[in-house]
Amino acid sequence: MKKTDPQAQINTLRQEIDLCDTAIVTALIKRYQVTAAIGKIKKDGKQPVRNKLREQQLMDKIVTLSKDQIDVKTLKGIYKQILKHSRRLQKVL
Repeated sequence: MKKTDPQAQINTLRQEIDLCDTAIVTALIKRYQVTAAIGKIKKDGKQPVRNKLREQQLMDKIVTLSKDQIDVKTLKGIYKQILKHSRRLQKVL
């Protein structure tokens, strides 16, 4: 059985990570575009930027989506930052 070079294995896996990073950034760009559109609608309708019920529903959903594959505390921390920046974006519109 042929032994694979560990550095070659690492490089191959890093290419997979690069693809994941590209998908994450692309998804965040799309998310912020949609967030901006929602922010404009909220502003026109004089609705508050923050919707705590919606944020809790989102947190519950991401925990379910993670299927115990990602540490929940870490995942919630990431999403808290995403929501913080989404609210900031909506406030400046």
